[in-house]
Amino acid sequence: EIVEPTIEDDGEVYGINIVASEKIVLYPRSCSSILSVTIEAANKIKGDMIINAVEKAPNDDKLNNIYEICEIKLVDIDADDFESVEVDFKVTKSWMEDNEVKSSDIAFFSYDDDKSNWDKEDTQEKAENSVYQYFTTEPGNLTHWAIATDDGSAFSISNTGWVLGICLFALLIIIILVVFIALRQKKQEEPIYDN
Repeated sequence: EIVEPTIEDDGEVYGINIVASEKIVLYPRSCSSILSVTIEAANKIKGDMIINAVEKAPNDDKLNNIYEICEIKLVDIDADDFESVEVDFKVTKSWMEDNEVKSSDIAFFSYDDDKSNWDKEDTQEKAENSVYQYFTTEPGNLTHWAIATDDGSAFSISNTGWVLGICLFALLIIIILVVFIALRQKKQEEPIYDN
């Protein structure tokens, strides 16, 4: 079933009313890169999904070469009510050329509000033509989506907390070793008195 939106100030409002195992397809227009959003319900869903392109999102400075950011709002819908969400999207080849980006560098990110970070989603190339490269993904979060480039670093955006923790722990170990060595040297320098 295809659901048509109503346009409001917040964006495109999709009224969703489906039962468990039923699927619907949304075709957002405000997020020009999103071709379709296919939703399968885990439970009965009756509420609104609002989709809107935005210029800024939380921690978007952590993303590289942002192509587009979409904000997702759920009204009277719990994210756990979704069995699956599949997003088909496109990126213009001219943008890729201008930014010196290969199709394998394109990534889909979803924002995790609980962890305050962007999760890189598994992104698959689907097809291409002379104008667009097409992709598909299954985002794990439903607050903000971003299409950007994957910088290929060893540490993903979601691992920065762990990296900071490891660095602080290593610094603590170094400080303890320096203090231990200094105390040992001081003890060796003390004169020994015979009675």
